[in-house]
Amino acid sequence: MAISWDQVEGGEILRDKIIGYAKPRFHKIEKYSPKSEQVNFILSFVPTDETVKFDINGLTYYEGVHFNVNRDTDPPTLTWIHTKKNGGFDIEYNDLIYVEYWSFTRT
Repeated sequence: MAISWDQVEGGEILRDKIIGYAKPRFHKIEKYSPKSEQVNFILSFVPTDETVKFDINGLTYYEGVHFNVNRDTDPPTLTWIHTKKNGGFDIEYNDLIYVEYWSFTRT
């Protein structure tokens, strides 16, 4: 006897995750040339729900801790929140910055 997703606790969420992982995903790495004290960065593609990585001068920072990603805006944006004012540091014009994430968009 078959059961439906509705009969399993959290079944709809589980189903959506399975379907999401079955979709082809594309690895994106974007390079930025920042301005001093820049906090907002525009992403070229909408990231999946997986964690976005923000690399500054070879050190990796993580979403939800050092920066936030708004996937609902068009285009999607990344906002650096670990500024000097918040106990971190300000981004400078000569920093080497890469953003790494997964997207369902091919190009």
